[in-house]
Amino acid sequence: MPLCHRSSGVQQLLVAMAWFHLTRGRETRAHVACVVVMLATWWLVAMPVEAGNLQVENPLVLQPPSNQKNLHFGFSLSHYTSNNQRWLLVGAPKSNASEPDVKHSGGLYKCLLSEANEAGVCEEMLINFANQNSPPWAKSNNTDQGLGFSLASDGEAIVVCAPQWYAERKKFNERNYLPVGMCFAAKSPTYKFKGFSPPFDGQNVRSMSYLNTGSCQFGISAAHLKAQNTFALGAPGCWTWRGDTWEVGLAPDSDKHDLRHLGKQIWQDGNMNTKWENSYYLGYSVASFKFAGQNGIVSSIPRITDESDLTEGEALGPSIVVLTQNSDNNTLKVSLKISPSKVNVDDIRFAFFGYSLATLDTNGDGLEDLVVGAPFYSSSKDSYDQGAIFIYMQIGSEYDPYKMEEEDSAPQRKGSKSFSRFGSCLAAIGDLDGDGYEDLAVGAPFMTVDSDEDAGTGVVYIYMGSEEGLGKDDTRQMIKAEPKLYGFGSSIAQQLPSIEGQGYDLAVGAYGSDTVLVFKSKEVVDVIWNMTFIGKIDFSKDECICEQLLRLCPCIDLEVCLIYHKKNVKYEDNIKLGFNITLSTVNDELFFSNEKTELQEKFEVEEDKRKCKILRVLAKPGIEEIRLFTIMGHVNFSKEEKRVIIDRHSVIRKSEDLPITIHCNASDISGCQSDVIFQYDILDNYVLMSSQSMKIHFKVKNQGETAYDSKLNIRSNDVFKINNVENDEVVCEENIKKEIECKLGRLDNNAKVYFNLSLIPTQEFLSSLDTHAPFFNMTAEVTTLSALSNPDTAIKQIKAPIDVQGSLQLIKQPSQPGFVYFNSSSYYKSAKEAKSEEEIGPEIKHTYKILNANKFSIYEADLTVHWPHTIDGKYFLYLMENLSVSEMYHSCHYPSGLVDPFNLKADTQKQGSQTHEEKTSALVGIGDKSPEYKEITCSFGEIPAGEEITVSLRSRLVFRTLKELELGTSVKNASSFVDLQITKMPLNHDPPPPSSSTINTKISYQNENPDAVVPVWLYIVSTLGGLLLLGIIVVILWKCGFFKRNRAQTPDNVTKNEEEHLTEEGKMEQVMEQEEEQEDIKTPVSPMLKETESAAADFEFHRA
Repeated sequence: MPLCHRSSGVQQLLVAMAWFHLTRGRETRAHVACVVVMLATWWLVAMPVEAGNLQVENPLVLQPPSNQKNLHFGFSLSHYTSNNQRWLLVGAPKSNASEPDVKHSGGLYKCLLSEANEAGVCEEMLINFANQNSPPWAKSNNTDQGLGFSLASDGEAIVVCAPQWYAERKKFNERNYLPVGMCFAAKSPTYKFKGFSPPFDGQNVRSMSYLNTGSCQFGISAAHLKAQNTFALGAPGCWTWRGDTWEVGLAPDSDKHDLRHLGKQIWQDGNMNTKWENSYYLGYSVASFKFAGQNGIVSSIPRITDESDLTEGEALGPSIVVLTQNSDNNTLKVSLKISPSKVNVDDIRFAFFGYSLATLDTNGDGLEDLVVGAPFYSSSKDSYDQGAIFIYMQIGSEYDPYKMEEEDSAPQRKGSKSFSRFGSCLAAIGDLDGDGYEDLAVGAPFMTVDSDEDAGTGVVYIYMGSEEGLGKDDTRQMIKAEPKLYGFGSSIAQQLPSIEGQGYDLAVGAYGSDTVLVFKSKEVVDVIWNMTFIGKIDFSKDECICEQLLRLCPCIDLEVCLIYHKKNVKYEDNIKLGFNITLSTVNDELFFSNEKTELQEKFEVEEDKRKCKILRVLAKPGIEEIRLFTIMGHVNFSKEEKRVIIDRHSVIRKSEDLPITIHCNASDISGCQSDVIFQYDILDNYVLMSSQSMKIHFKVKNQGETAYDSKLNIRSNDVFKINNVENDEVVCEENIKKEIECKLGRLDNNAKVYFNLSLIPTQEFLSSLDTHAPFFNMTAEVTTLSALSNPDTAIKQIKAPIDVQGSLQLIKQPSQPGFVYFNSSSYYKSAKEAKSEEEIGPEIKHTYKILNANKFSIYEADLTVHWPHTIDGKYFLYLMENLSVSEMYHSCHYPSGLVDPFNLKADTQKQGSQTHEEKTSALVGIGDKSPEYKEITCSFGEIPAGEEITVSLRSRLVFRTLKELELGTSVKNASSFVDLQITKMPLNHDPPPPSSSTINTKISYQNENPDAVVPVWLYIVSTLGGLLLLGIIVVILWKCGFFKRNRAQTPDNVTKNEEEHLTEEGKMEQVMEQEEEQEDIKTPVSPMLKETESAAADFEFHRA
């Protein structure tokens, strides 16, 4: 069996297999600080997330007896039996030996697994480090040898290894250190340990080096081979770190152990089918394995030397090899190589596939399966060192060749967090729950449990075996340690016998805290229970007293029985177990004798003795609807049981349907022959986008036997919301199938149900108006638990029309300008003579707006503009440019010669697409002269809801035409009018009638109103008023001193009159001020002075 002896912190070992690197890597990765001495070890408890059948509340806490710290106590675990006592073996590779001058040699401890050892006392096993095989000039050294790094036991014999044991020798006046490795073995009853090292014993030490067996690090992995009763020991440093694996059969005399190994020849002969490379680390982990009926060893090769070899299929690693005995020369040979599938190539290169191994029968087929740990596996680029395990199932029989088949979609079991190193330790822990299938424990010693402060505390996951194999991650059970134990899960004992002597317990090491926890397993009981109704309930008969309702109610009796059986007997006592069976009703119409819908009944039961109770179930009176009434129940312990757990395979939840008496010529409801027919009338159609709902009147009648649990279901491709139901006895709601379900209840013979149902479609319908039909297609069907004698009469197709009510608003804008003034004496040119548009007459602009005020889109519409183009062949309203249409796709057709035929406006705007054709009509008569109208037709695409379209026409009124035709004042207006027609409505509904609008521009003449001429006297009065106003303004400014200007006074411009008025003293002051001004002449301040000075400051001149 494999040993879980390495933690994921051994990252430095991947580069150089040196013990001081090993320990340094651990302490760095695990953040191991000084372990505080526990004053009360009983406080150590494991609090599980889901611990299965393990007693996690009070585990046995084991710690070393000395005051030493950082021993790595718990780095490896095994167990053995001596004098009918079970002992747990604990390796501590950093412990100090009792021999002088030896530091950190490592040690082996044994801890009694008994109820008497509640204090968790452990004692050191004495080991003699002397090796008689060393020549006098080669000195062995046990300092930092790592004793306890790995260990294994068959239950009596013990093998513990020190893979960093090294020999010192002198060669060419140089001292060499050979980390060969050594193991120590002891057997019952004396347990005197003697060392042995096949790579070192009997060798020519002078010729040893890393090229042969000089750096084997023998014993870095150890496992007991169950069938052969021998031990497998890995030596990954042999042959330039290609590695080797040994099988050792212990003999009473340590000098005569039965030894066999692969050796160097297997690499030289190319038996491994690979290139000649170094650093494969064969033997890094070993385990016992029986393949194809032949006993052997599985040994891991966790490394690759060239990534290109992996993709080309030529690489040896990472892989697992199955080694069997070669009877020809008493060596080991490779019988099978197991490699991860190609789909895992990218993920497995640096995962250290084969870091740990375990073999067990996961599915109970009698064949051992293989579990491979890869603690550095990462499932994505954003995660690191999550870890994973790979499952390889052994398949084959006497008639079919055996093979190892990788589980589908491997790996299916992974670490949940980065740096947890899930899969660092694997242990076949036996059948914990007594279900006949072996279970697996997986350590994640660097898992962060709750917060970053718990980094490196670690957890252990339990995967239970089953007929389908190991459970998945969603069924695994997790165990953690509280308070924190660093490295918890770095080692797990294989198949640890229970302290009580039956079944298995679980021992987990936490080397970072020098602690081992032993969790006792619980007894597993298989609970068998059932519920059975006695007779049938008749809802039409009130036979039992309902105290809550103060009347009689329908009732029925329910029998509940329970029996249990132990699956893994650990205690001989036959105590009664208390169970609670909790019953509850799914329907409010049912209740129990406690007048509640839930009842808890307690059972005190001895093993294998069946116990039953009769309970009463009552129903509310007046239940007419016969449907499924269900009683739910579940069983559990009546109190917390620390030693017992219910088998996970036991059915703890059950349900039982209520048997009901029916009134028809059949044994059950489904045999009643009902004859249901129904009719419908559509009272109100649905109006698109309105609050008005579709109302349907239903008439349902049963002409046959009673129809139980009748329902009217309405199915449609459209999804409706229920707006209203006009019948208090009918309940309509949407079911899980998105159908409208109306519950009609029980329909007796000749029973009738009338109700109105109002429905409104949901948003899904409104988003499909362009493809939807102008009606709703629905299927209405009456269903019942009874049989329908005429099922065709219970189903109908409903075709409900959809009304679309809406139109486009055509809004005319005021003419710009509202009127124009025509003076016959004014001179204007004809359109043909003019050079610019201003020469033919005033500008006139007509604007129309189209508004979609509906809540839905109008898909297509046509606009026809009737334009007064000419009168008697002469231009009347000369159109200067194409229609100006706001941002909306359109297509317009213009008659030929309508838009600015003389190009009076050079940059004529043309929007949309247009064609020109002659289309003229005379609509208005002016005497014997009629205006000739031409039509402009525009088509619009989809006009969204709320969209507004502006259509403008800019023209010039041709005054020359009015003058030449001598129409006098008969032309009062220049008018245009438009017609708007919707051509396509939503749901292909019939469009509404067209709408029209007209814009008039009034034409005013000089002789129409003589009073409109301005008299001469009005001009005179206006002129005089203006002059008067100007005079008033001048006077006001003069009074305010506006015309009195101040001048700068200088000696030259002081008048003689001013000098005469100066006093003598004033003259002296004036003379003094003039002298001061001459001494300090200042430049007058300009408003731009500041800006000029700032600009000058930007330039600096320097003398060369």
